Amino acid sequence: MVLTVIPHRVADDGRARPVDVPDEAIVRTEVVMTGAGPAIMVIPGARDLDVDLARAAVADPDARRATELELLRLFPGYDAGTVPPLSLMLLAPMYVDPA
Repeated sequence: MVLTVIPHRVADDGRARPVDVPDEAIVRTEVVMTGAGPAIMVIPGARDLDVDLARAAVADPDARRATELELLRLFPGYDAGTVPPLSLMLLAPMYVDPA
């Protein structure tokens, strides 16, 4: 697997943004904890995770955002907030917002 490092800048909202990439071309990953384990949610970069929609997608009314400690334990090779949208590599189901 070949990965490319893209320079980032920090936007006014505190989120990292790739240089010279339009906002609508950016996605980000959120991890949701379900009764069956973690689920990867890929959402537009400018949008916040709709937890109710995530709960409906995973069919678990108790699903919630993973804590920073859970992320570090589940994905030790990644800093919290940097989990990539590669569900097969992470052995977790992935849900993608079609927007």
